[in-house]
Amino acid sequence: MQKKIIERRSVLKGMAAASAVLAAPNIIHAQSNRELNIILITNPFSFTIKEKLAPMFEAKTGMKVNVEITDYGTLHQKSMLDATTGTKQYDIYGLDITFIGRFAAAGALHQVNDPKKDWLKRDAKEFGLKGMIPAGIYNICGVNGKVYGLPSSAYNILAHYRRDLFEKEGVKYPKNWDDHKEVIKHFSRKHNPGSPTEHGVAFMGKRGTPIIHEEMAYHWGFGGSIFGKDPLMFPNFDSKEGIAAAKYYASMKEFAPKGVESYEWGDKTNSFMQGVVPVMMAWSAWGPDLENPEKSQGAGNIEYLPVPTQKGVDFTPFGGWAQCISAKTDKKDEAWEWLKWLNSYDTQVIFANEGTGGPTRWDVLDNKDLQKKFPWFKALSANAKTAERAPKWYLEDYWHFRTRDEYYPDFEDIVGLALNRIVTGDVSAEEGLKQAKKDYYNKLVRGGFYRDRGLEVPVDPKSL
Repeated sequence: MQKKIIERRSVLKGMAAASAVLAAPNIIHAQSNRELNIILITNPFSFTIKEKLAPMFEAKTGMKVNVEITDYGTLHQKSMLDATTGTKQYDIYGLDITFIGRFAAAGALHQVNDPKKDWLKRDAKEFGLKGMIPAGIYNICGVNGKVYGLPSSAYNILAHYRRDLFEKEGVKYPKNWDDHKEVIKHFSRKHNPGSPTEHGVAFMGKRGTPIIHEEMAYHWGFGGSIFGKDPLMFPNFDSKEGIAAAKYYASMKEFAPKGVESYEWGDKTNSFMQGVVPVMMAWSAWGPDLENPEKSQGAGNIEYLPVPTQKGVDFTPFGGWAQCISAKTDKKDEAWEWLKWLNSYDTQVIFANEGTGGPTRWDVLDNKDLQKKFPWFKALSANAKTAERAPKWYLEDYWHFRTRDEYYPDFEDIVGLALNRIVTGDVSAEEGLKQAKKDYYNKLVRGGFYRDRGLEVPVDPKSL
C-alpha cells in the first residue's frame, strides 16, 4: 500500500492501553530473552508496531522485537537479498500483498499451515482465528492456500462520497457503474454549471502500479478477471468485461481534473480532501487523513461504501501488508508467538485506536466505539463478512484482482502501461489490452510459468 512518507510518530503513550494488553489472556507460554528482527515498510502502522506494540510484547514476554522501517524499494531488495543468501538478518519480512508470490517461489518463506505442522489449526482458539478476516490470512499472507505468516494491516478499496454535497444536491449514492457515471456528470461544472464542485471524480492514471491498483477495482466490478479457466490460466483481462471496464475508466477523464492521467495516490486523495471532487475510490488506509479537519474539507461528512458493481460482485477488492516468517530463521517459534499476539483481539483494539492501520479482525471492525471513532470501519466490517462467504478460489487464487504469482509485478508494468495509454487516448481499449495480453503471455511462457506449475501452455503464443 503506497502512502506518502511520514515523519516518525511520537513514542510510547497511553499506559492504560498498555495495562489492558498486559492483562489480556496469556497466549505466550514461555519467557524468552531471544530477539526478533523484523523489517517493515515506511507507513504509519509500522511506527505503531515499532513504538507501541513491540515494547508491550517485550514487557509481556521478555522477548525484544527490533523493527527496521524502510522505503518500498529498499524493503523488497533487503528482504530478498536476506532470503536468498541466508544471512538471517531478519526473522520476519514485512511484505506487500504483491510480493508474496516471488518470495514463496524462491522458497524464502515458512509455511504456517503445513499439513504436517499446521500452526493455524493448532492455535486457532488461542488467538481467535475465527475473528480474523479470512482474506487477510489467505490473500495477504498466502499463495494458493499456503499461508506464510499473519497480516500487519488490512485494507479495502472503498467508494468515498461527500455526504453533505450529495444531500444538498439530492443525489443518491450509485449502486452500479451506470449510476456512477450520472453522479460524476452531475458534479462536473462542464456538464452542470450549478455543481458545488468543479469536477466529478478523481482517479489514478499514472502508468504501472497506481493505475493498476484502481482500474482493477473497476475491472472487478464489471465482472472481469486476470486469468480465465477455459483454457486454464490463460490471460483473460481483454475479455468483453475487461474492455468495457477499461473504456469506462478512460471515459471518466471527461469529469476529472486536468492531468489525471499522471495522478497517483496523493494527487487523487488531495483533490478529494480539497473539495475539488466529491467522489473517489481509494484504499481505506486514507481514512485518518480524510477525517482530519486540518487536512480535509469533508471531515465528518464522508460516506464510505463498497465499490459499485455492474455484475453483482459483492465483495470489495482487498489488500494489505503481511508479516511472513523467513524460511531460514532459527526463531520460527518465537516469530509465530509474536504474530499470534499481534493479531489477537486485545492487541488489535489498541492497534485500531491508534488510527494508523487497518485492523486484521472483523470482530474489531464491529466494535461500536471504534466505528464511532473511525466511520469507515462499518463498511470494512461489511466487506469482511461478505469475504467470509466468498468461494474457495477467491480466498486462495484471487485471480479477479491481484494474483499471488511471481509474475504479478510484470503484469503491473505491462498492463499498467497499456491502461495509461488507453486513458491518454493513444490506443483504443481493444488495441491496448490485446497487445498487453500478448506481451504478458509471452513473458509467462518464456519464464516457465506453466512449466513450473505442471500445466500445458494453453495457447501457442504465435497465434496471438
